[in-house]
Amino acid sequence: MVVETASAQPCSPANAVGTPIIVSTPSVETASTKTRMCANAIGKPDGLTRQRVETESAKTCRRANAVDKPAIVSTLSDAFFNEPAFSFIVPDAAARKRALEKAFRIIVDEDHKIGSIMMTSGAEAATAWRTPGLVRDSQWDAIRTGLPYLLAFGSAIGRASLVAKLIKSHLPVEEYWYLHYAGCHSNHRSKGFGGAAIRAGLEQADAARCKAYLETADENNIPIYRALGFHIMHSWQVPDGPQFWGMMRGPR
Repeated sequence: MVVETASAQPCSPANAVGTPIIVSTPSVETASTKTRMCANAIGKPDGLTRQRVETESAKTCRRANAVDKPAIVSTLSDAFFNEPAFSFIVPDAAARKRALEKAFRIIVDEDHKIGSIMMTSGAEAATAWRTPGLVRDSQWDAIRTGLPYLLAFGSAIGRASLVAKLIKSHLPVEEYWYLHYAGCHSNHRSKGFGGAAIRAGLEQADAARCKAYLETADENNIPIYRALGFHIMHSWQVPDGPQFWGMMRGPR
């Protein structure tokens, strides 16, 4: 749990390295609280009760370490396989799979350096965050990662660069925590893992009394993000490609 202190400065990164965070929606929390009470009373939960306890335990979130990189890359690559923007960038499915795996190796490394990677205990879901003031890639960052991204996207690098340029041009100028990527493995969707990983990152923003921002090219995600407190700030269209929605959330 991230504890907000009186000395915390607005938009200063929260100090939560290595701290497990248990996060759940109010409806899940109510049910899981009853389950934990039942389990403690009985001592040996079984059947559906055991399953609920194990699922709730799996939603414990923490900051990822270097050893978690392969699992996180696998989860995010799977999560974004059918995402509109990456499908536009790399239309061929086999080439997209290879490109995503290579690209997320770069993204996870970069975001780990300047922000935090939050994950559920089994890497069912993961979120990549950038801290306030380090949201945009510098010119040196672009040069340094240019060749690796070229090797990742190959002939699709033109479309990848176009999408990246448009995303950068629509980033707000104010201070905020940037939810760069959020994904849940297809084997674990609709179980609350994705929301748990997002809320773990939002704990950092709230502890710093800071806003949070994201963009999505999947319209189906908008109700999910609205339920987490985000509102649509703006929208834009990639020429001959997907529409994006930028969403902001105030501190809680």
